[in-house]
Amino acid sequence: MNPFVGSVLLVPYTYLPNGWLPCVGTLLPIEEYEPLFNLIGTTHGGNGQDTFALADCHTKCDMTGKN
Repeated sequence: MNPFVGSVLLVPYTYLPNGWLPCVGTLLPIEEYEPLFNLIGTTHGGNGQDTFALADCHTKCDMTGKN
């Protein structure tokens, strides 16, 4: 499977497939995940200089892009 950068994968198990990151609001370094940062920026947090955050989908995740 060759997913697109920024894809969200819903899985029915408690582990992540290799190469996937959990949507739990994790702060990531921009220099390590630059293509993903270029897509989502600081929409979910981070300082935009060194870090950005993934969405936090613990309770809900708006897949439409509307708040």
